[in-house]
Amino acid sequence: MSSLSPRYDVAVIGGGHNGLVSACYLAKAGLSVLVLERNAELGGATRSAKAFEGMDARLSVYSYLVSLFPQKILDDLGLNLNLLPRRTASYSPVLEDGKLRELLLRNDASDGNREAFIARTCSDSDYSGYLALQDIRIHLASVICPSLT
Repeated sequence: MSSLSPRYDVAVIGGGHNGLVSACYLAKAGLSVLVLERNAELGGATRSAKAFEGMDARLSVYSYLVSLFPQKILDDLGLNLNLLPRRTASYSPVLEDGKLRELLLRNDASDGNREAFIARTCSDSDYSGYLALQDIRIHLASVICPSLT
């Protein structure tokens, strides 16, 4: 690591995913870059933390961002990074009348997801709505993603 310079071309505020990627692109373009992060760790949403009191589960602090690292960025920055898929898509625990009720959705078990919805809601309609929402998300991502990279 180099020593601090009295002058930088750019200061990036935040050492999360977006700040670090931005800093890499700027440095690759030949600019001197300073990344400022208030937390003791870099990573922002890529970090894991205990999300629910009393539950021994470490989840991404912003789990919806997991696996959204586009291949184009890896290629542009020449990163040799193998990202692994995540089995858990969503986990929502709720205490109702002193009993733990939960909805665990998996990325690799669509039949299990249907069963999880039915066990939680006693209906197939919420699962159907979830599938419709996923179709909308996929379509929206196909439109938006190219403009982001």
